[in-house]
Amino acid sequence: MKALPLLIAISFLLAACSSEPKNQGAEKQLLTQQTSETPTPQSSQPQPLKVDTLKPSELPAEIKVRGRAQLGLRWSDANGENLLVTSLIPPYDEKLPDRDGMQGMTSELLAKQYTLGDSGWALRWDIADAVRHCEFDITLEFLGRPTVTDLDSNGITETTLLYKLACRSDVSPASMKLLMHENIPGKPSRKFALRGNMFIDYSGISDDPGNNRPLPTDADICCLDDLDQAALEANGEYWKMDGKFQNARDFQNAPDVFLKYARALWLQHVVEKFD
Repeated sequence: MKALPLLIAISFLLAACSSEPKNQGAEKQLLTQQTSETPTPQSSQPQPLKVDTLKPSELPAEIKVRGRAQLGLRWSDANGENLLVTSLIPPYDEKLPDRDGMQGMTSELLAKQYTLGDSGWALRWDIADAVRHCEFDITLEFLGRPTVTDLDSNGITETTLLYKLACRSDVSPASMKLLMHENIPGKPSRKFALRGNMFIDYSGISDDPGNNRPLPTDADICCLDDLDQAALEANGEYWKMDGKFQNARDFQNAPDVFLKYARALWLQHVVEKFD
């Protein structure tokens, strides 16, 4: 009679053990389904900025523009409302010789960024560059549109513009400048710049693999300061200076993503084509 309860207990224990793997299998299957159906979190990316393009006639009346207005951009960030205006002054005669006695034509390029405050639009930064007293052909123009970004996702935007400038009578590289500004609220604007030479692609021959002047890549756009420019010119290898910027010192204390973005823009615009 004592053996009967013991036998029943053993049978109950075996039944419980045999049913456990089935439950574990069901739980694993459900966990797998939940994992596969749950979206993987996306890496944080800067959100697209809403930037309005303004025609010259749409600029605020209090904004005075020298020359011909090229573009107006308006957007918001931690500074509030922002406005960027670019303009060009076509070649004109200053009627004054430079210190070398040259009396050529002059052209100017300008850009200004404002923020809207209680007393109206306040200037945050401005640039003015020029080709002066040029007796040959003047090249002075913006390259592409200025860009407005928040590369480090801190709520404060960066504005970046590029332009080229030259006074030349032959087919030689123009100079190119990239200027990035970041406006920390309550502090002076921070400027980061790349300055150097464009790369001329003569009728697309740089696309030929056999050509010894291949198109620039990210690996070889820096730095003019590291080259022995006198030796290159003496050896007739002056073209090795084309497409490069001088240095990236302005970006030393900036987030790494700033220079990465600037290099990509430089590479995008640095090739100048002549048919």
